Amino acid sequence: MAQRISLIYPPTYDSAWGAIRPPIGLGYLSEMLQQQGIEHQILDMSLGYSLKQVLAKIAAFQPDLIGVSMTSLFHQSVYNIMQTIKQHFPNMPIVAGGPHISTMRAQALAECRAIDYGVTLEGDETIIELCQGKPPEQIKGVLYRTASHEIVYTGDREFILDLDRIPFPRYKQFELQKYVAREIGIITSRGCPYSCKFCPVKTTIGRTMRFRSAEHVIAELAYWHEKGYRDILILDDNFAMRSERVYAICDAIEQRGLHGFRFRCGNGIRADHVDYALLSRMYEVGFRFVSFGVESANEHILQTIKKGEHLEQIEQAVKDACVIGYDVTLFFILGLPGEGPQEVENSLRFAQKYPVFDAKFYNLIPFPNTAIYEWLTTQQYLLVSPEEYLNNASHWDTIPLFETPEFPREARIQILHKAHRIRKHIRKAAMQRKLKRFGVAGSLAASLFVHDWLQELLLHNRLIRRTAETTFRYIMK
Repeated sequence: MAQRISLIYPPTYDSAWGAIRPPIGLGYLSEMLQQQGIEHQILDMSLGYSLKQVLAKIAAFQPDLIGVSMTSLFHQSVYNIMQTIKQHFPNMPIVAGGPHISTMRAQALAECRAIDYGVTLEGDETIIELCQGKPPEQIKGVLYRTASHEIVYTGDREFILDLDRIPFPRYKQFELQKYVAREIGIITSRGCPYSCKFCPVKTTIGRTMRFRSAEHVIAELAYWHEKGYRDILILDDNFAMRSERVYAICDAIEQRGLHGFRFRCGNGIRADHVDYALLSRMYEVGFRFVSFGVESANEHILQTIKKGEHLEQIEQAVKDACVIGYDVTLFFILGLPGEGPQEVENSLRFAQKYPVFDAKFYNLIPFPNTAIYEWLTTQQYLLVSPEEYLNNASHWDTIPLFETPEFPREARIQILHKAHRIRKHIRKAAMQRKLKRFGVAGSLAASLFVHDWLQELLLHNRLIRRTAETTFRYIMK
């Protein structure tokens, strides 16, 4: 039985400036442990803690179990962290969870012998059963090693269909004041029923949709409103899947008098699940930022990647959101199967067609167990081995990881650089519109805003970001 547990979140490997907001996955685990009376500490290495400091904190806390969250990107670095921890605390079991374990499963334990247990998919209840001392072979969703060192998987755990019985994170064990943004991320649903070929969702959160009730969501919003928080990031993959639930949430925000919220749908909402009326109602209660996953402005490509919606629907949603007054962000993936330079040019033109706030052009990272990964592997189109690119790649790179006969490597590099320039133009134009009333000074500020170094500071430096946000809200009143 584990009465004390250390939960570790790895460093942010692609930035040295710091963590934007607390990791919501560990937030849920922390709340479950809190309710069960299990002592625990949160060690978020993205706040700047070195491995030496983490080892010292573990030694001082003396946990019975150590939990580590990990993604597939930079997984080898996380393996190294766990191996070092195991060397210092050989008798402390290490349990690893997160998207990488859910995707790679037994392979992850084979690659990293420091991992004693792996937890797949939803770990909210699995971690409690492990702490309670239940034998791993009796716990669904667990990978473990037998006495003969065989890696065994107990099978997928049933999804938690009633999300209202899972307490929302309150982050009592987190150092909230140290995060860059004074913003709280919330999840109001889990899962995604769609089959986009590039997306690993089926192996990480599952295709079965699960929803929190409007009442449960409002309880969380009311909690943070009372704590003085006003910026809320909706992290759902499908927040608007049930429009009646969104309307109920909006109505409850008004009825409870939860004024002053600024909501962002940063992960994107599907265009085929919103219309002008719903977007207008959301705007009335404080939704100000929405993102749409366009992926490609070519109907035949959307069908090829099994996006499940049509370009006409996407365009109408973007147009409606811009008319209502949202700051709109568009997501594109460049170089999808079947795309050539001309198809990408169509996407670049679409990105500039409406007065959006931002357009993000992603260099596709083929994740294991996705349809695109299997296709690229079969066709031998990969230019870099998965083991290499999963430990150093970024969606913002301008060096492609694969090529196709219709879209060779050099052409991809050129189009990625062009997309980067167009994004700067879109963001500059958006800021110029916002700062138009300040004349020349506003134009100069808009030009400064699009510089990469300032964007990095705004994204990851707490003092500069909070100062900029306060100033921006003041001048935009």
